[in-house]
Amino acid sequence: MALDIEANEANAARRRVYFQLTDAADGMNPELAEEDGQPQISTNGGAWTNTGIGTLVHIGNGRYYATLTQASVAAPCVIESRYKSVNTAEGIGTTVQVKAPSGVGENTVTIEVDDGTDVLQGAVVSIRATSGGASLLRPTTDTAGQVTVNLDDGTYYMQAGLRGYVHVEEAVVISANPQAITLSMSGLSVEAPADPDLVRLYLVQRTAEGEFAAGRPFTLRLNTECLDSAGELVPDSIVSTDKEGEGYAYADVYPTTALTRVDGKSLETYPITYRVKTTLHGVGEIEVEATPAVQDLSELLHPPAP
Repeated sequence: MALDIEANEANAARRRVYFQLTDAADGMNPELAEEDGQPQISTNGGAWTNTGIGTLVHIGNGRYYATLTQASVAAPCVIESRYKSVNTAEGIGTTVQVKAPSGVGENTVTIEVDDGTDVLQGAVVSIRATSGGASLLRPTTDTAGQVTVNLDDGTYYMQAGLRGYVHVEEAVVISANPQAITLSMSGLSVEAPADPDLVRLYLVQRTAEGEFAAGRPFTLRLNTECLDSAGELVPDSIVSTDKEGEGYAYADVYPTTALTRVDGKSLETYPITYRVKTTLHGVGEIEVEATPAVQDLSELLHPPAP
């Protein structure tokens, strides 16, 4: 995960770096007892140090944050973070790109995001000087599906991302004032697995700043040995496949409701679950129903409020 901030950032919340900590023994279960632990940072590839960053604050389910001091981000640099203790596996935290304060460009640029027919509100528009580089700006579209920014002449890489849509990136030449640009997105369509006995779990991962992060795999592990409906032993660990060009990863699994415990224990008392580990969405435990055939893993990990 990467975070872009301006040098001498005064807002402490913008200087937070995040960690997902797991138990050192199995590297899977969330570690819950590291409140006030001391993480380390490395600036521009230098030696690791405890200074320049506060202690851990537990958010829940093994996810923590710590706050960089304002002095540590006083000048443009790259800051990496990590945490390790006797009880935890090493957790790599947010990488922070501290950039020089951005000036106001001479061109007023209006960017509209649509799906080819209707405008899209709430899309995150990331504007970069190079493809895959640090974001210069990261506004969110309004009710009209638009953002307005000020940019100097030059070529910029503009990416739009919104849940339920395939993120899109275009290289745009800015040379006029004012200038209007349209980014068109297509709806995300995830195919069902070929095997009707399986369910496809998919995950579109986003950073804390709302940017989409393709190519981030997730893993699932059954909490016990299980048999499928044919009496065959089910693999206890599954690694997702990245859907190249679509911005999501997926895994085809058996519904937990269709499995049988090898040890014969009651499912009412000892339910079958998958333990899920993701790069950006943390660690969780889920049960998987037989329908629908395609399910959003982020909703299983974080069910929407009723």
